[in-house]
Amino acid sequence: MNIELRPATDADWPFIESVFVSVRAPEFEAAGLSGEALANLLAMQFRAQRSHYARAYPEGEDRIIVRDGVDVGEWITAELPDELRLVDISLLPDYRGQGVGTLLVSGFAERARALQKPVVLHVEMNNPARRLYERFGFEIEEEVGMYYRMRCQPA
Repeated sequence: MNIELRPATDADWPFIESVFVSVRAPEFEAAGLSGEALANLLAMQFRAQRSHYARAYPEGEDRIIVRDGVDVGEWITAELPDELRLVDISLLPDYRGQGVGTLLVSGFAERARALQKPVVLHVEMNNPARRLYERFGFEIEEEVGMYYRMRCQPA
């Protein structure tokens, strides 16, 4: 498995939105939304997320995850003065659970150790990715709404 990260460009917006929809649509479908109402809500949620990321992490790096030459997800990180922030990792459904996230988080944790900075992230309380983060030594620091703020100290 060959994983690369390339800078996201404006041309990637439709792909990035499709990744967002693949992650979030099941939540809203479970609440009974479908069709145009679901599409409109997801589009609004996507714009709100992007606006938040731009404001909260102006130094953030937005990358497209490429596996064996195929775009499979998005990886957003930010290097802050006192920490590295894993802002977002999202994969298309067919590429989840295959070690892509493990490989990326492992590399990010190595970078953090080299810089002697902790890694901080937020994860939804019911997100299965939380188990991945815990395997890397992330611990819950606090509850923030429906998210856990997790931190991994450099070893």
